Amino acid sequence: MQTISIIGANSFLATRIRKQLLVDTSINLQLYGSNIELLSERERAFDFRLPAQQLNYESLLNSDTILYCAGAGIQSSKTYTSALIYEVNVFEPIRLLLYLEEVGFKGNVITFGTYFEIGNNTDVRAFQEKEVMCSTHTLANEYALSKRMLSQFIDSASLGYKHYHLILASIYGHGENEHRLIPYLVKQLQEHKPVHVSSGEQIRQYIHVSDVIDLLIEIFQGYLKAGIYNVAPTDSISVRTLVETVVAHIQPKANITFGDVSKTDQSMAVLSLATDKIRAHTSWRPQITLSQGINEYVIQ
Repeated sequence: MQTISIIGANSFLATRIRKQLLVDTSINLQLYGSNIELLSERERAFDFRLPAQQLNYESLLNSDTILYCAGAGIQSSKTYTSALIYEVNVFEPIRLLLYLEEVGFKGNVITFGTYFEIGNNTDVRAFQEKEVMCSTHTLANEYALSKRMLSQFIDSASLGYKHYHLILASIYGHGENEHRLIPYLVKQLQEHKPVHVSSGEQIRQYIHVSDVIDLLIEIFQGYLKAGIYNVAPTDSISVRTLVETVVAHIQPKANITFGDVSKTDQSMAVLSLATDKIRAHTSWRPQITLSQGINEYVIQ
């Protein structure tokens, strides 16, 4: 049996990972979060919610793989103190990484970065992993700053166990926070309500959560060399194109007015990750097209 521990088990990514891994009867799951309802006898739950409930480090030592999926400040609609953002996104994962090094942990550890670490960029090009690590562009918010701090620590640290740091493009999929763009659009369009969006000129990459999980499964199976990897599709699109694609699937005749709201991410004109490294080291390729991914929201 393989034991996989998921820290931040209440997050969107963690919830989808858990659902898919439960299908494999050779995997036991240890879940770290708040108010977790167990779905299988192969699951164990541990209370974890900073700052009130600390992470139980010792309980992780029987893990074959540890995923740190906890995050704070991801959604601008939620209110987090600056201290909590840095505690969850930087200080706690660093403490955990150093603890595992100190006790001689022999399993795998997976952490996550984001292409928002690139910052306020206008260059129309894809950034390699090292360029993301070394970006000096101004950052739009404390979430992006906290993630950059973690990534730079990982880039510089020398750890004795296999550590994977995955820099993600924008993840989407059914079950994500309702305030994010695609679920917001779907809900407004299905209910024939007004849709308020930005000008949509920002360039982004969108990767379906199931494609990310397929890569994680390859890591669980030992098919990828440890290191820092960009995880994204090869194509980039404008936010406006994304909006128009969702509209075409839900209410093709809907009248959308672009530019009637302002978003904090508009200063990050172009966010794009180069995926040469992940493609050179594994056979993994994203399989779900944007149209297929949007259909998932509609048929649920």
